[in-house]
Amino acid sequence: MLNIWKMDAEGTGARQLTTSQVAVYPRFSPDGKWVVHAAGEAGKSVIRKAPVAGGGAVTLADMFQSSWGPAVSPDGKLVAFAAYAGMPRPLAWISTDNYLPKCEADFPERGP
Repeated sequence: MLNIWKMDAEGTGARQLTTSQVAVYPRFSPDGKWVVHAAGEAGKSVIRKAPVAGGGAVTLADMFQSSWGPAVSPDGKLVAFAAYAGMPRPLAWISTDNYLPKCEADFPERGP
């Protein structure tokens, strides 16, 4: 298992933030209250956020075959990420407040 941990600058107080089979590409929210990451389970990768203070992670996006490389907007309201849905690397984004359950994606035309 590959998960995300947090510890004090002195190297003490280690605490596990995620419990997925694989959790990668961690990005902290601007307020430092949660960490967004790509998580892999059951042959699929999804985008999740986990509270830094402890508690279970919440899935933000699970509608693509593969999602990775999340980035949190400066105001902390959106997460942009790369996704695979039949063509590589479209840009997708989703709300971090879980009130926008639909993920929007930009699938640009392929150039020459």
